[in-house]
Amino acid sequence: MVRSAALADAIALCRASGFDLIVVETSGIGQADSSIVPLADMAMYVMTPEFGAQTQLEKIEMIDLADMVVVNKYDKAGGDDALRDVRKAYQRAHNRFDDRPEDMPVYATMASQFNDRGCNTVYTELLRRIEARYGQTLSGRFTSARLLGLPDRSAILPARPSGAGTPWPLS
Repeated sequence: MVRSAALADAIALCRASGFDLIVVETSGIGQADSSIVPLADMAMYVMTPEFGAQTQLEKIEMIDLADMVVVNKYDKAGGDDALRDVRKAYQRAHNRFDDRPEDMPVYATMASQFNDRGCNTVYTELLRRIEARYGQTLSGRFTSARLLGLPDRSAILPARPSGAGTPWPLS
């Protein structure tokens, strides 16, 4: 997949219109298309735990190029393994062998969960990176009150049992 030919013009139009922050979301760039990177000041790659075998990580070019990687749907089967493996892949790709895998800019999120700690962590890290890059302090209204860290996998209502074809019984 190749980025839209109009994307560079659309970004230029937004900049000419005075926008300070422009967020561009691409549709599933796949393993080999990193054509968005030259257009971006900062690149974040969002993926899910279902990337296949660990060897598939070596084919995901965005891990080599991204400033941050987000493993969304962390609650899916294999979420912990995916987070560990992506951190190690990022560590290898960026030659950061003296740093711990946990210190890599790879974050777990559950975007479907309200006030998700992982999403809060990505948000505050994004603000920190923008501040570091442009010298402009950014803060949301309740940023300092947000819980940070790994997503909370506990749920008020548990997921439907695997294999269940009907909703939970009401009795």
